[in-house]
Amino acid sequence: MKKLITFASAFLAAASLFAANTGDTALMEFYTSGPDTYADGTPVVVGETYLFVYVPANATFGIDTQGELQGGAVKLGQAAAWKDETGNVRCPYTPINYSTKEYPAGGTFQIVLLDTRINATTAGGFVDGYTLGDAVAATCAAGTIQKAIAAANAPNEMSAGSAAGSAKSLLDAATDTPVIKAVETADGAATVTIDNTRARGSYTVVESTTLDGGWQPTGADKVQNQEGTATVKVPASSAKVRFFKVIGK
Repeated sequence: MKKLITFASAFLAAASLFAANTGDTALMEFYTSGPDTYADGTPVVVGETYLFVYVPANATFGIDTQGELQGGAVKLGQAAAWKDETGNVRCPYTPINYSTKEYPAGGTFQIVLLDTRINATTAGGFVDGYTLGDAVAATCAAGTIQKAIAAANAPNEMSAGSAAGSAKSLLDAATDTPVIKAVETADGAATVTIDNTRARGSYTVVESTTLDGGWQPTGADKVQNQEGTATVKVPASSAKVRFFKVIGK
């Protein structure tokens, strides 16, 4: 079973945070300037999920394919990507109230862009990967106002302090390896039957014209929430020879 790919590029979006404290309660807003992209450089799909999280000092941020946070991080809020009046797809302004005692100085606030694409235009599936915006130190003290800007929509600045990662797979490599049971072709298209799928898994069918590598997406939807056996409809191609492989995450 192939493990998730760790993204090398950064979350190309400006992230700004504003905080105003009154007593032990603080108000913070998070947003991006847009246009936002996934770590692979493709535009963010409308409806994609942004999380706003607090990571305690010395904790390690992580997330699994079901979207559950790992390593002690706490989700304070979330928002859905939308297209603003200028045509930019980005994270909208989202206010967050939090306790300065519960989330003290020493930790960091992070904007997290999830990658839940089922296909090129639809979000809302399992988490295949995530990208962190620059961290902002949680140094807001009671009775003060602080403005922190992570970047000014500059990819180089953003990449300097950003980190990208992959969601932890919930599949067991020893027992949950998917198997292609059958392939039927007609008019250049194909129907691929996958066996040994798990409802907690996310499966993608890739193709190549040789067995020496060069695997590419087929354009078919991912398989999710199916236990046992699944069928994938692969769009037609002009290739004379097509080999298929299934990747479970």
